[in-house]
Amino acid sequence: MRITGRNTSVCITGYQTGSARRAYIHKVILVLLLLALVVIIGQGIYLYRMLLKPVKQITEETARFARENVKTGKKLTKMIKNRDEVGQLAGSIDEMEEQIHHYVENLTMITAEKERISTELSLATHIQADMLPHDFPPFPDRTEFELFASMDPAKEVGGDFYDFFLVDDDHLCMVMADVSGKGVPAALFMMAAMSIR
Repeated sequence: MRITGRNTSVCITGYQTGSARRAYIHKVILVLLLLALVVIIGQGIYLYRMLLKPVKQITEETARFARENVKTGKKLTKMIKNRDEVGQLAGSIDEMEEQIHHYVENLTMITAEKERISTELSLATHIQADMLPHDFPPFPDRTEFELFASMDPAKEVGGDFYDFFLVDDDHLCMVMADVSGKGVPAALFMMAAMSIR
């Protein structure tokens, strides 16, 4: 078949040009899609390394510290090198762990000290109570009087004290005193007074 004429050759040239243009557009679209895919994958890796992985490390460390309440040798700021808000969060959590650890250590020391003081005060209470008369009735062969006494200090130990004894066959001496103040100083003064009678 013979093609003649100017219009026909233009048409064939236009067809070849349109086909080449479509192939070119397809190649450009394919390259753009590949570039977009590379950018998305690169952006995903960047976001994982800069945001998701550090947040996961922070979450794991806070969960571990809440569970064990023991600080580790590794600090989050050593593992997370970010200089943004995530890095600041890691630094804040490291600082919080350090402060809580010191607080727990101090609280443990204070509690042990309070228990020691409580034990000593309990012992002082027993010593003070043992110094006071506590056998009642004190004179069972005497029927002309009955005698009973007790001391309940306001604190663990106090300055209140009492004593009684027969001066002779007809006279009973009773001593009751209240040292001004409360607590250990008053108890010490009371003990000194009891020991010199």
